[in-house]
Amino acid sequence: MIALAVLVAGVGGLYLAFPTLFFVIYYNTIYTTEFRVEDNKLHMSGMINAYTPEQLKDIFGEHPEIDTIVLGQMPGSIDDGANLEGAAWVAARGG
Repeated sequence: MIALAVLVAGVGGLYLAFPTLFFVIYYNTIYTTEFRVEDNKLHMSGMINAYTPEQLKDIFGEHPEIDTIVLGQMPGSIDDGANLEGAAWVAARGG
């Protein structure tokens, strides 16, 4: 029981010391980018994270007619590597 209390206090203390780290870890474990296909357009909104490149590949695989990406509310990227990966993949497709 004491070990559990120490663990909880330690994690809580880390959160207080490094809230940005916890924010980054959490938002890289859930889907934060939303997509909607309308005709030949892919409407994209939300935060770019580790899941976004695979989501892009899946959507383009299901909808090869997409030739335009329309950006909605995009507060930014929580994972710059994923952001660059997704952008490079779209650019390589000729987008």
